[in-house]
Amino acid sequence: MIALWLGGQSNDGRVAASEPVGADDSRHATADDVFLTDWPVNPSMGLPRRVGEFIGRHRDLASLRTIAGRAAAHPTVVTIHGLPGTGTSTLAMRLARDVGLKYPDGLLYVDLKGASSTPLDSLTALGRLMRGLGLRSVDLPPDPIGMVRQYRDELQHRRMVVVLDNAASESQVRPLLPTSPGSLVLITSRIPLPGLLGSYPHPLGVMSEKESIALLATFAGDGVRGRRHADEAGQVAALCGYLPLALAIAGAVLRRRPGMAIADLRARLYEQRLGAVTSDNPDVRASFEVSYHELQPEQQTLLRRLVLLPDPTFGAGAAAALVDGDETHAATLDTLAREQLLHRVGEGRYGFHDLLGQFANEKLLLEAPADRQAAHERALQFYLEEAMARSVHLDASVLELGVAGVPAPSATLSEQVAALEWLEQERATLVTASRQAAQIQAHGVTWRLAAALVPFFELRGHRMDWAETQEAALTAARASGDLLAQAWTHLGSGHLRGLGESPDQADCHLEETLEMATAGDWPRIQARALYLMGRVRHDRGKRDSALARYQRAATLFADEDMRAEQANTILSMAAALEEQREIATEQLVWMGDAVLRALSRVPEDYWTVRTIGRICEHLGRVEANRGNLERADAYASRSRDAFRRIGFRHGQGRASRDLGRILLDRHRGTGAGDLLVRSTALFDESTALFRTTGDRHSEGEALQLAGTALARRGDKVAADLRLQDARAAIPAIPALTVEPL
Repeated sequence: MIALWLGGQSNDGRVAASEPVGADDSRHATADDVFLTDWPVNPSMGLPRRVGEFIGRHRDLASLRTIAGRAAAHPTVVTIHGLPGTGTSTLAMRLARDVGLKYPDGLLYVDLKGASSTPLDSLTALGRLMRGLGLRSVDLPPDPIGMVRQYRDELQHRRMVVVLDNAASESQVRPLLPTSPGSLVLITSRIPLPGLLGSYPHPLGVMSEKESIALLATFAGDGVRGRRHADEAGQVAALCGYLPLALAIAGAVLRRRPGMAIADLRARLYEQRLGAVTSDNPDVRASFEVSYHELQPEQQTLLRRLVLLPDPTFGAGAAAALVDGDETHAATLDTLAREQLLHRVGEGRYGFHDLLGQFANEKLLLEAPADRQAAHERALQFYLEEAMARSVHLDASVLELGVAGVPAPSATLSEQVAALEWLEQERATLVTASRQAAQIQAHGVTWRLAAALVPFFELRGHRMDWAETQEAALTAARASGDLLAQAWTHLGSGHLRGLGESPDQADCHLEETLEMATAGDWPRIQARALYLMGRVRHDRGKRDSALARYQRAATLFADEDMRAEQANTILSMAAALEEQREIATEQLVWMGDAVLRALSRVPEDYWTVRTIGRICEHLGRVEANRGNLERADAYASRSRDAFRRIGFRHGQGRASRDLGRILLDRHRGTGAGDLLVRSTALFDESTALFRTTGDRHSEGEALQLAGTALARRGDKVAADLRLQDARAAIPAIPALTVEPL
């Protein structure tokens, strides 16, 4: 049995109602009141939990149930739109619960954050939906087209309810719509979405007076229903604008203060509403004010500071950091949830309505700037420590950033992949935390967060995020005057530039790193800078210069007992020596196979899998150059599988491109048409991976190779299209020529 919210208060904080008034009115809301269901739901989805009863809206539900029950040759898409506080989200979730038996394969839910300043982009939303289906981020296609295709394929033979909550526009939700029959899609938004052709629009207005009083009584108690309170209850409902959100908060005030007369609440709402005439939402604003003034000072402090967090949903740790880091204050979150000012989202997490966020921000501006700054820095430090606790599993050098409490890295691949999954899921939040840290000049958090995220960004290819955080880190490091901070940030920037088309800029950053690390006597940073300098020179064909830096790096790594880094450097040295014919190719292959055998006998972790991928990548190229195409195919395939297992997108892109080239060479010798089909698919996969990582030059090369394969297949139109795209990526690409068969 899974505890699952399917009514009451929604993920965006709205409270709605949807059973006939008078149905089991003796039940009262409690903070722990949840539905239990056997409906299959992935617990990682962070579904909003139910808080409170679901009253009224029976006409809306009856109409929507009829639509949901119709058989159709396509998915049923319903759009529910209404003003803030009307309960569109809750109505959608209640409908999902009611029709659950008709859709036995489960529920998918995503909050699209359409009312915020940064709505969720479709690709991120797709990733969350796919993880809700049980897939890992390392198993997902890197490109939007591939993501949409796989998402729709996954839903092809399932009967599911898909809730797309708080949509901003038609364009945001179109990629999230299944195309096969059998699914029900419920979309909520503040505005109509007429561009979704074939959907069923359902406008949602305010509640009736009778429904409003029933909902008020659900939270305040049945005394509200008494005949002698009828007029006052009706006036309170009117002052709340007949909006479920405002009614729930007002009712919670009465429940908390049993001695408060409903007439007193009416008077306070009236007074606050007069003061809120300039607000776009005076009804809700008045209920916020009344409830806020009923809180204890420490509860008020936490409520208004929650808006500082980079994530609209949060747990006890982040909330406690806003006060003084003492997690005993986490109980305040439960109190705020009982007062309907927060709602539970998943297990141990909370969120609030965006209208409440605006209100909290206004209250926060009344705080002393120094107090706001200190609270914000503590919260951002919390997110830094959370990121570092995961990043250290990908690269132990994170321990050197000087943050206490970061655990030692694990040695199991499953834990490392779990860390990667967490970082992928929290990526948007961590980038927002970086922006906030830069804005408030929390220099220590800014540069350390950027450094901690480098292993993740390199592995997953998020180069735009990498560039943004590194730029902020450079500014922060220079402003702080901290030599260690500058050494780390120049190292990260050099690493990033070296992967792109800016080798000269990479050299400049790495030279700065080397100079600072030498001055500070930090041999580990010196060694990393030298290794990266060697890679930049190696990629440019300057092998002598690369070997000199590799040698110095290997010596320092050995002195510092950094065995994994030393081994990587020696592998790079061996490749450069073989390219210069200073060691025999047969000797290199023998050495590589010996290392692969040795690695197969050690416990599997992220480093061993990546090293296996690197060795097989190079051996595949060596064997291809020697004409041993079957062996080259085996090595390249093993390299591709290794990189794919750990989600190393750029490595997988290189391996897919190499494997496609090998198949092209095999086709030249055999004429087998299936080899061309397979090579084209591999080049297209490589193109998508390089496009995701932002490597335009490698993308252009993969496109050109795809054009070659298509031209050999006789598909001149498709070949020309690939070549046009290739020229856009690399303007110097010559006209396509097809080798004779």
